[in-house]
Amino acid sequence: MQLKEYAAQLEKIYDEFRGFRHDYTNILLTLEDGIYREDWDQVRHVFENTVKPTRQFLRKNEYSFVKLRNLHISEVKSILAAKIMLAQQMNIDVTLEIEEPVHVIPMELISFTRILSILLDNAIEAAATTKERRLWIVLLEDTEALRLIIENSSEEQIDLRSLGERGYSNKGEGRGMGLFNVQQMLNDHKYASLESESHPHVFSQTLILRKAERS
Repeated sequence: MQLKEYAAQLEKIYDEFRGFRHDYTNILLTLEDGIYREDWDQVRHVFENTVKPTRQFLRKNEYSFVKLRNLHISEVKSILAAKIMLAQQMNIDVTLEIEEPVHVIPMELISFTRILSILLDNAIEAAATTKERRLWIVLLEDTEALRLIIENSSEEQIDLRSLGERGYSNKGEGRGMGLFNVQQMLNDHKYASLESESHPHVFSQTLILRKAERS
C-alpha cells in the first residue's frame, strides 16, 4: 500500500512537470509563429503577458530552488521542487531554508515522502485561502535529530487537540484523512513525532525525526 501511494506521488510530480513543459512549448511555438509572420504585435503580446511575468516570477523565487542544492536525497528533492512550483503557480510566496547539507533521512523513505507530501499539500491549500499567501519550509539537522518545519499563513482557527483524529478537518466534511494517516505512520516510528502550533495568522507543524540512540 505504501509503495502504491509513493508511486502515485511520483506520477503526480511528473504530471506537474509535464504540464509546465507543455505550457512552455506552447509559448515558444506562439513566439515562433509571430516571428515567422513578422507579426510583431503578437510577439509583443506574448512577451508582455507570458514571458515577462514568468521571468520575474522565476527571479523572485530562484532563491528557494538554490537551497535545494543542500538536499542530497533525490526523491525528497523532487517532491519539494514539485510542491514549490505548485505553490508558486498559485501565487504563494515560498521560502525554503536548508542551510546545511542533508544526506540521510532517519526514517523509511516511503513513509517520509508520504508525510512530506501530505503536510505540504495541507499547507499549500490553507495558504492559498489567505491574503498573505505565504509558505515557509525549513529542514534542519543536528547531532540529535532532523527537523522539518512547515509553516503557512492562516486565517482559520485550528483545534490542535483534534488534529490527527480520523475525519477531523477544518476544511469540510470528509477531508481529514491526511493528518490521520500521518499520525498512523508516526505511531509506527519510535523516534518520530509531530508538533503543531497555531498562532494568529500562522499555522506550523514540525516533524521531528530523532536519531536512534547508540548502544
